[in-house]
Amino acid sequence: MKSVMYRGTTITAHAVEVGGGSTGFQYRYRGEIQRIGGDSPQISEFESPVGKYFANASAALEQCLVDGRALADTLVADSA
Repeated sequence: MKSVMYRGTTITAHAVEVGGGSTGFQYRYRGEIQRIGGDSPQISEFESPVGKYFANASAALEQCLVDGRALADTLVADSA
């Protein structure tokens, strides 16, 4: 798990191990974006695209954070 603060949100990334058969284990990601402030926390969840796998947990976490930042940009723009 890895968390970063970005544009008024906290993005948390999780690597999820999935079986890869003869190629060994592969990873997907699951992420959460929590908006900071307000009366109640607002959490948005997202996952790696269907069919997208990563060779290791570190790569999955880093891509999750990249995708989370892009999603946070969209959420911040929509709330402005």
